[in-house]
Formats: sequence, C-alpha cells, structure tokens
Amino acid sequence: MIYQIPPELLEKYLKGSCTPEEIQMVHAWYESLDEKNDVIPSGDEQSMIKSRLLKRIKNNIEAKKTISSNPNNFGSKSYKHMFRFLTAAAAIFLLISGFFFIYSRESKPENIDPEIIIVSNLTSLIQKRILSDNTIVWLYPNSTIKYPKKFTGPLRVVKMDGEVFYDVKPDRKHPFVIYGGGVVTRVLGTSFFMKAIKDRPTEVCVLTGKVSVSIPDLEKTEVLLLPKQQAILSKTESHLVIRNEKQVSVPGIWEKKSITFENTSMPDILKVLNTEFKINIRTSDATILAYTLNADFTDQSLPEILEMLGKSLNLTYEIDGDSFILKQPITN
Repeated sequence: MIYQIPPELLEKYLKGSCTPEEIQMVHAWYESLDEKNDVIPSGDEQSMIKSRLLKRIKNNIEAKKTISSNPNNFGSKSYKHMFRFLTAAAAIFLLISGFFFIYSRESKPENIDPEIIIVSNLTSLIQKRILSDNTIVWLYPNSTIKYPKKFTGPLRVVKMDGEVFYDVKPDRKHPFVIYGGGVVTRVLGTSFFMKAIKDRPTEVCVLTGKVSVSIPDLEKTEVLLLPKQQAILSKTESHLVIRNEKQVSVPGIWEKKSITFENTSMPDILKVLNTEFKINIRTSDATILAYTLNADFTDQSLPEILEMLGKSLNLTYEIDGDSFILKQPITN
C-alpha cells in the first residue's frame, strides 16, 4: 500500500502534537517511501518543511547544550531524549530530501517528454528538416533523429540512427551535440555527414569546419576532425580510427556547387549534375527527358538542387543504391 500524507501532518509530527493514530500514519508513510508516490507536497511546501525541521533541530541543540557538556549527565534521561529526537529529526529531514529528489527523477522519464520531436524517414528520398536554431538536417531513408522542439540550456542535443547530413548553425555559446552509433559528436557550427547504423562501423565525415568525436565514458578518446577527415568506430573495438583526405570518401552530393542552366535539355542537365557531383542520376520516365530548364543554382548541394527541380518541374526521386532516379510523382 502506498501512503500519502500532507505536509501539515509532518509539521505536526515534528512539533510532537500528533495523536497516536497520526503517528502511525507518519510511520506508515516512512515505510512506504520506496514505492512510487504520485502525490507530493508542492515546492513551497517542501521548502517550508525542510526550513522548519532545521530550525527545530537547531533549537533543540541550543536547549540541550548544557546537558551534552556535563559529563555527569551523559546517561541522563534528558540527554537520551535529546539524542533520540535529533536522530529521528535528522532521519526524517534526510528522508524528505531524498524522497523529493527520487520523485523528481522518477516522475519525468525521458521517453515521455512532450517537447521531444522524433522524425523517421520512411520514404525513398532524402528528407530535409530545419531545427529551432535554423540548423538543417537531411535524413537518408530509414534514418531517425530525436531533438527538442526548442533548444534550451547550454547544449543543443540531438540523438540519431541511420545516415544524416548536418549543416549546423554556428553558435559558440551553445555547442551542438549528437549522440548516435556509440559516439558523441560535438560541433560549434559546421557541416558533416554521420552514419550510425546498427551492426556497422560508425562514421563521421567532415565537410567544413571542425568536429570533435569521442567515445562516452572512455577517457582520452576524443579526436578533432578537420575538413575531408573521417573518424570510424568499429563495433568490435573501443577506439576511433582517423582517416585523412586521401583515404576518405566524403559523399560528393553534399559539396556546394554553383551551376547555371539556360534553356538546357534534361539529358544535358543530368550529364552536368553527374559530372559535378560524381554521382549517377537517371530517369524512370522517358517523358522527363523532354523537359528543358532555365535555372541558376548558386552554392547548392545535390539534394538542394533536386528539391528545387522537384518544385519547378513537378518531379520526385528515389535512391537506389548509389543512384538517384528521377520520376513523376504518383497522383491519385
């Protein structure tokens, strides 16, 4: 049975004015505190109980000071009474403090935070998401990211699974921290690609800026990555392997390009995009090859260009391995 008592009863107990029945209620409450309690005093009531309890302990120490300093009274009834009171009072004070602390931790489980947004990309294309700090994330198919509706506190913390490209809004006072794939990735403002897939090595590839990568709970594992560098965490080893530019294959689709098309046919557009981004883009519908385009893509990645093509030409695409397939959207 879980007992619930008002703060007034605790105060009455400390004053020694409880009835025998009320004393039994306090004792029963004491014994039931290891169970989950759904109702506790408010913050103001908690402060009142603690404050008055400390004051009562102090007053008793002052009142009994002469007894404790007199060797002849060491075994006296008065001294024993004071000792029992102080022991009981201190126990109740610690009990109250501990109970409030335990309740505050147990009553707010992380998986029931209404402010946490969970996005899972169940489509076959790369999805764009803009966070509250204007950081842009691109989720590959079968990827998930968890982040607060609004960033608060000293850190901007997100969690992820799968493959995600981050274009982090610079903010030196509030580092951006990603948990995923067994590593902690920390940045101030930069762009990088991260792969955190179960049973596969975790990868962090930097495109611009600096990125810190470390293994949680293991000292001296932090590494600092520069552009065109990569950190890899093997699932069977507890250390990070660093690869430099010549060893790294940073996804070329995230390189920023400036490309202009003037009345250009779709076959020529695809040829330019494939060359610039070192990728294979093709179509599943011959009618798409009849399109022509006038466009100026300045400082854009391939997913950004495909997003603009989709809006201007009413197209979509899907990822098939290392290829991008342009297609007509399905209409009902």
